[in-house]
Amino acid sequence: MTDDLLPAVCDWAAWGALFTDVERWRPAIARLWAAAPSLAARTGVASVDRVAAGFPGTCAVFVLDEAAVIKFFPPMVAGDFVREREAYRLLVGRVPEMPRLLASGVLRDRIDWPYLVTSFCPGQDWREARADMPAEEQLAIARTLGERIGRVHCAAIAPGGEWPPGDAWPRFVAARLAALPAALRTALPEAVAAAAEALLRGTDWFAGRPGLLHADLTEDHALVECRDGRWALSGLLDWADAEVGDPLYEWVALFFGFCGRDVALLRAFLAGYDPAAPLPPRRQLLAYTLLHRFGLSIIAAVLGSEERHDLSDLDELAGRLFPDFD
Repeated sequence: MTDDLLPAVCDWAAWGALFTDVERWRPAIARLWAAAPSLAARTGVASVDRVAAGFPGTCAVFVLDEAAVIKFFPPMVAGDFVREREAYRLLVGRVPEMPRLLASGVLRDRIDWPYLVTSFCPGQDWREARADMPAEEQLAIARTLGERIGRVHCAAIAPGGEWPPGDAWPRFVAARLAALPAALRTALPEAVAAAAEALLRGTDWFAGRPGLLHADLTEDHALVECRDGRWALSGLLDWADAEVGDPLYEWVALFFGFCGRDVALLRAFLAGYDPAAPLPPRRQLLAYTLLHRFGLSIIAAVLGSEERHDLSDLDELAGRLFPDFD
């Protein structure tokens, strides 16, 4: 007989069958609460009663009694544990809608499961709520989000912490530029891929001051809540993809995710971020889209394979991705 509760996951196929399975995780959460009495004091949850799966993403996320959230990191992204934990510590008190980090540690089982426990943020996903929301309230939320992300980008990054390393942005850019040539040729016609490589080589990635970025501002990572008859931002979630880099990198997931390619929302966001911030030129935003770790997946989602196959040049690609930027 074994006391192990969870399988020794080592790949995404095994993880897909496990990460939202509440009944498999409930005993592990109960064991964790029994082994770490400080969790009850930090979360206000004496013993976990209700466990609900959070929005399915990369990690196993569960809402506990609508008071706290626990997030377990699989081995395939174990490094994201430190990244997200340090992002919470660097931003403590800066973003009112950001969950508070209550605890972190490792659950010992067949394998080690790093975990974070945060406060619970009420509200609906922006993805679900936006459809029924008046346009002016959408724009107001985008402005609020812009102001909050401005605070994030200005956060001081103390040297010597576990994350980020001092050369985080140059290292990231070098790794992405090395991997992109082969990937571009699987996603775009040869001539367009070659032009994309030239654009990447000709871009000055270090013109701006690198800052702390959320780097995954999608429609699933912003929560909103209706308060006194008006919608407001209530949560800014999931910092596991945080980066240190040029703020232009932030605009990629923001535009295609949170904004849903709506230029009016992007303009409202930028007005909250910095009233003097211009709409980025299409070519510049295209370069950062290509550099982004999810960039080619974004392009494939926006443009079907036939539409990508028929592209003639970079201007056509930029025009289709950012049609209302004139």
